Amino acid sequence: MRTIMSRLTRRLSAAAPAVVAFLALASLPMAAPAAVYEIWPGASLGAAISNLQPGDTLILHAGDYARTWTGQFKGGTEGNWITIKGADGEPRPRIVYNGVDRNVFDLSGAAYIKFENLEIYGGSDAFKIQGTCHDITIENVYMHHLGSGGVNCSGITELYNLTVRDCEIAYTSYGTWTPGEGFYLGGHGKYNQPQVHDSLIERCYIHNIGGSQGDGIELKHGCHRVVIQDCVIQASAPGNYPGITAWGTYKNNPSYNNIIRRNLVYSSADAGIHVTGEVNIENNIVVNSLSRGIHCRRRDYDGVMRDTRIVNNTIYNAGGAALHLVNWDVGTNLVLANNVIYQASPDAQAINALNPLSAATVVKNLYYGVSNEVNRGLVAGPAPAEIFINPSTTLGTMDLAPLAGGQLIDAGDNTYVPTLDFNNVAVWQGAAADIGAYESTGATNLGWPLAATFKQVGVPGDINLDGHVNAIDLLRLANAFATSSGDPNYDPDADINGDGIINVIDLLMLAHVFGQF
Repeated sequence: MRTIMSRLTRRLSAAAPAVVAFLALASLPMAAPAAVYEIWPGASLGAAISNLQPGDTLILHAGDYARTWTGQFKGGTEGNWITIKGADGEPRPRIVYNGVDRNVFDLSGAAYIKFENLEIYGGSDAFKIQGTCHDITIENVYMHHLGSGGVNCSGITELYNLTVRDCEIAYTSYGTWTPGEGFYLGGHGKYNQPQVHDSLIERCYIHNIGGSQGDGIELKHGCHRVVIQDCVIQASAPGNYPGITAWGTYKNNPSYNNIIRRNLVYSSADAGIHVTGEVNIENNIVVNSLSRGIHCRRRDYDGVMRDTRIVNNTIYNAGGAALHLVNWDVGTNLVLANNVIYQASPDAQAINALNPLSAATVVKNLYYGVSNEVNRGLVAGPAPAEIFINPSTTLGTMDLAPLAGGQLIDAGDNTYVPTLDFNNVAVWQGAAADIGAYESTGATNLGWPLAATFKQVGVPGDINLDGHVNAIDLLRLANAFATSSGDPNYDPDADINGDGIINVIDLLMLAHVFGQF
């Protein structure tokens, strides 16, 4: 007996740490398993949302849902996001509010929440984000006929890790005369607060902006490290506001710069892009602005002008000056390089510099029209038909890619050129970078034809969007070969011609451009 007890004592003693650990874990509150809920039209969307816990997903099937709830959405926790989404493979469900006295989604102090594959009709703002928020994703949401704007962050103290992707915002300030921005990011005059930072807006389509203040996208004073890329923006509001406005980071450090790149901004009622410095403006195409194309001046609150790069943009056919620069004689770290600054008429003003560009690095810019600035980095170019594939001023037929043998090709300065061009093609295909938003891909433009719709990113065959068509893209197509939409292995990015079938036609299209980029 003594031997048995001795052995038992030794075993319990050896097992004690594991037992203690088990008991400690058992005493912790256990998280409820994440749940997936599905609802159909006729159900209470407000009741369904109010029951969501961190990690839960709510799926809305196609149809209309009334916006009837009150209160704020707080969201999930790190690693346990709340997701509200439309059902896969169905038309987007529509959330409707026939009034302008309420926002559709009010997010105050919210984090870790995702909205996906939805349509929002009516209400004041589609999304009103206030207080301190972070990790909010809005993806594939169509917001339209809004009493005010799309995504409104005017009441924010701090917002970071906001991602808005593949969204359409249209017909803002509908039936009212209120501010109708597509995006209002940050609060006015709050440049000494964290504001909106470290966030991304990409592949959005913003058009028919209305109201008394109708910027397509506005970054207020102090917002920083916000990337706006691959969007299509038309700000035609009667209030005459720009397509993109950025008011400066106030950080006095270029690592905090906002980035505006690879966007198409067309038919803005004011400037296409209006900034007050501390921004990188790269590979954008700005066309048919009713006023200026790109307008840059010093900051409002302290008069500082610094840390601004305007490189490899194509500006064409503006109602005012294609490029309007102020305070570039006293700023620091200013670069103007590799831009096409063109008017359709030689009598229109291409460049209006209210001050000499004496404080800036100015290299390899080509212009057509009138310039009041004489600088070795500003070169008068030939007529539009001699440098563009098609210099039409009408979207749909306009093609501003470099004409083969023209003055844009291999004429840029490699020191300042971005890594990717407007089509997400790697630059330096030739001896040097091209001037303007495009890198030449031959006699034809293989990328997206400029149009009033969502931008198609990349060129046919560049399946993984790394700027190259190579064996990686070929393998990805091979893995999905002979599949159709709905098949488990179907890869929509490998369906190059978009007909729902991955077959020899897609393979031939990839082969046509293989190794060219």
